[in-house]
Amino acid sequence: MEKFDLRTTIKIRNQLDQMHVMLMTHAQDGNPNLLRIVDNLCGIAAMFADMKVQELKGDVQTPDPQDYIQKKLSLIRSELDTYFTHSKV
Repeated sequence: MEKFDLRTTIKIRNQLDQMHVMLMTHAQDGNPNLLRIVDNLCGIAAMFADMKVQELKGDVQTPDPQDYIQKKLSLIRSELDTYFTHSKV
C-alpha cells in the first residue's frame, strides 16, 4: 500500500518552496550560518519530495538525487561545525 499520494506530495513540495522563499527573503535578519543550514535542509527535503512526486507519476527523471543529498549534507555538517565552533551554544 502506497504511503504517499500525488496531490499531498505536491502540496508538501509547494509548502517547502514557500518556506524557502520566506527564509531567503529575510536572510539578512538572521545568522548567516544557520540560514545556510536551513537553506540546504530545504533543498534536501525538496529533493525527497521531487523524487516521490516523480515516482508516483511513474516518471523518475532526476539523474542522481543521492549524490545531491550527500553533498548538501556535507555542506550542512561543515556549517554546523563552523556555527558551533564560533558560537557560545
